[in-house]
Amino acid sequence: MNNNKFNTLNDREWLRLTGIKKSTFNKMLDILKVAEIEKFKKGGKTNKLSLENRLLMTLLYWREYQTYFHLGKSFDISEANCYRNIKWIEDILIKNSDFQQLAGKKALINDYFNRLLALLVKKLQIFVKKILIEKYNFN
Repeated sequence: MNNNKFNTLNDREWLRLTGIKKSTFNKMLDILKVAEIEKFKKGGKTNKLSLENRLLMTLLYWREYQTYFHLGKSFDISEANCYRNIKWIEDILIKNSDFQQLAGKKALINDYFNRLLALLVKKLQIFVKKILIEKYNFN
């Protein structure tokens, strides 16, 4: 799969495919380009996929939650390579201040429990108020 066929998509189709705007994609790409330059300062083998394709693969993984096997077959890479690419991109974007909303699982779980706790406290307040009104005619 080559991202050249995705370049012809209009903004609405791009948003439907990836879940983000093209401007956000380009912003992510700029961040990843800087990180990749830092990564290869020490040397190492270049990646088979372009950075654009790796980011697109990550976005498709987030959007459709396809397995690494399916994404690997779509982009002609191994499952392990697919995992490594997605993990690297996630780590870079989470560390960047522009994309802090991409917090890790622990942050998402903590946020979920905080919201759940707030909801339970609110329901408890309503319940206590209802009991006070019913039993003691207290307003």
